[in-house]
Amino acid sequence: MKKWVLLSLILAIGMILVIGGCAKKEEKAPVVPVKEPEPVAPVEETPVEPAAPTPTETPAVNEETGKIDYGSRGILSDVKCEGKVISAIITNVFDTVQTATPNSYKSDLHIQVNGVNMQDFTCDKTEIGPKEYTYCSSLMPENLRDKMVRTDRANEVAVWFSSDTSNRGLSTVSCSS
Repeated sequence: MKKWVLLSLILAIGMILVIGGCAKKEEKAPVVPVKEPEPVAPVEETPVEPAAPTPTETPAVNEETGKIDYGSRGILSDVKCEGKVISAIITNVFDTVQTATPNSYKSDLHIQVNGVNMQDFTCDKTEIGPKEYTYCSSLMPENLRDKMVRTDRANEVAVWFSSDTSNRGLSTVSCSS
């Protein structure tokens, strides 16, 4: 009987070891210190001015001479009206430099809106070389816009250079209020 007790005791201890050995011990993960992110200096944003538009109307090429015919696009192109501000692209179709000097009666560029001559306009260039163009972001002064720009019907825009008054660029544009 002593054998039986001894054998039972050994069997019980073996089972305890087997059961205890199968259970996994929970290991704690090592604690890693968390670094705080370094402060980033704020980046100053430089305002980007929109580029002036380019003419969307492509001039034709004269098949006989192979030269670009800027007259096919004309002096006046891409006339737009946003709010009450009329803008356009003006091309020098001549072989000489033309001036587009605002507030000057000596300017080669002449602009009419609804039949009234504009002497105060805003263009990117004051001199337009042969076959070059300038973007005029405002064809009339702010103080005339409310009086002259029509929202109920089309506005007529006429542009010409002093050297040739017969070669006028004419366009109509509608404005929204």
